[in-house]
Amino acid sequence: MNIVRLTIAFLLVLCACRQENISDFSPSIVVDGSIENGNFPRVFLTRNIPYYVKIDSADFQKLVIRQAKVTVSDGEQSEILTLKYDKHLFPPFYYQGNELLGKAGNTYTLTIEYDSAILTATTTIPYPVKPDSVWFQSNTVNPDKGLIMVKLKDDPDSANYYRMCTRIEGKQYDYYPTLNSVFSDRWFNGQTTILELNKGPETYLDMGNEDFFYAKNDTIWLKVCALDKINFDFWNSYRNEVANGANPIASSYHTINSNINGNGLGIWGGFGITIIRVIAK
Repeated sequence: MNIVRLTIAFLLVLCACRQENISDFSPSIVVDGSIENGNFPRVFLTRNIPYYVKIDSADFQKLVIRQAKVTVSDGEQSEILTLKYDKHLFPPFYYQGNELLGKAGNTYTLTIEYDSAILTATTTIPYPVKPDSVWFQSNTVNPDKGLIMVKLKDDPDSANYYRMCTRIEGKQYDYYPTLNSVFSDRWFNGQTTILELNKGPETYLDMGNEDFFYAKNDTIWLKVCALDKINFDFWNSYRNEVANGANPIASSYHTINSNINGNGLGIWGGFGITIIRVIAK
């Protein structure tokens, strides 16, 4: 998710290097990988660094890992992902498949081989969830701004976990999480609920002029993501660290959950997605 990945890397570094002595720092590989139903797997790999090390924009490119062997398997078919470049993303280098499409209900294993390190992780793509209805609701103070409203009927038979992302057509290249993007059905299990979605920031590094509302007449693509408990725990702990990091009186030294086995940090997560177009009128 563009610049958001940079924030993920910094937060994981912070959690991996709690002591002030930089000599205690342990280098790790930061993994940001996902697979969605109907899409090819995509994996971003970077190195972590000590929190108190000075770094400029040119050094960020050196943290990107471009020589790894990245393999994804569904138990029957395996594919070695290809290194891609996209100038609209940061980091611009990532690994992507060309044959193995994600399918709801399937389990996928990620294997990363880099230098002498071998990292593994497993995830499952949940079945997508389709909301009952989605609409744009204008702000009573400023009618030219508003929220996305989602009417969602929850499955009563199991615990469910959700993540919401949006992309504004013609203004944004990638999907970005909404302001409160990750939640479970803890408080509305088996019920119908209405969610209010504020526009999330494209980056948490500079939020001085951030507008948390969608604009009237925008065409907004809403991605409703169903995810499993492990994937939810990662994004929920990440969200909490972002909020705590922006609060000068809150602690941001908690551990972010990870499902990466080996000398690595981050997430390999499956998403069951439904994409809906919303015209802000």
